[in-house]
Amino acid sequence: MGQLTRGQRCTFSVVYNEDFKQKVIAETIGKDKSVASWKHRCSSNEHGSYCYFHEQMLADSRKERLHKKCTFAVEVKNCINRYR
Repeated sequence: MGQLTRGQRCTFSVVYNEDFKQKVIAETIGKDKSVASWKHRCSSNEHGSYCYFHEQMLADSRKERLHKKCTFAVEVKNCINRYR
């Protein structure tokens, strides 16, 4: 399935909030109908609408978190080195 691009998120937001069918939304963003269904279920707010800006903020924070270098405490490094 993969992540939606910034453009796909923006397009999804506009088309979704205009109450188009999931099939039309999926065709518009170039993804399977299941992606539109998943985004509808998991990313809509309590009012039933989809906010592009909020979703983009979450995607940016995920990207930042995933590219962060992992560091270990000295005790953990020593423990790892002991069992090598």
